[in-house]
Amino acid sequence: MGEHTDRGPDLAVEQHSVRSGSTSDGWFVTWRLTNLGEAPLTIHTSRLPHGRFRGPEKTFQPPLELAPNASLTTELPVACDYAGGSDVENAFLILSVRLEEQAWLILARLRVSFGTQHTPLAETELVSAQPVGFSARLDKNERART
Repeated sequence: MGEHTDRGPDLAVEQHSVRSGSTSDGWFVTWRLTNLGEAPLTIHTSRLPHGRFRGPEKTFQPPLELAPNASLTTELPVACDYAGGSDVENAFLILSVRLEEQAWLILARLRVSFGTQHTPLAETELVSAQPVGFSARLDKNERART
């Protein structure tokens, strides 16, 4: 793993479109990802782990390459639990990426509401990034201090 840098990836995440899938709770959501940083970004995997807005881990083969100030779209399958029309809070789109030889996780926190025919409408509330191994490094530093 490369040296830890204080400057992580800067990515904008927004729902671009949605279309129905083959099941009543299945959808295909297209996401627009925009690299707001100054270095190229490589996207390796995605996942949507929330119980009411979930999608399996997807490995991009080949990985998605995103130049600085460029955008791309990618479609991901999502299963949604409409549950009487209540919003889904704290759903996440999690991306594993590489920036300048450093592995990162990008966490896009989402609030999902439902439109006509229970169509999921995901609004990005916050995008953050943390280096992979961050918690392991913290644990190691804590042990070193004791």
